[in-house]
Amino acid sequence: MSNAKIISVNTDSLIQVTFDNGLDDPFFTIEGLHVDGGDERHSTVAIIKACAKFFNDKAESLEAELEKTRKDGLIK
Repeated sequence: MSNAKIISVNTDSLIQVTFDNGLDDPFFTIEGLHVDGGDERHSTVAIIKACAKFFNDKAESLEAELEKTRKDGLIK
């Protein structure tokens, strides 16, 4: 389960995190994802771990793109 991966998504899939009660109590809405990462008992944990990895990877990608744009002098 430590290597949970999103293996496919439906066209109407949704990953949404809201913080109506502050950062310490997020609410997750996850629909249409297919995850490889454990038995059914652990599926919710696997899905959340896979989503966290996805968000982290995306954030790192955007950060690298921003740094490149800064180095190229396109933004300050």
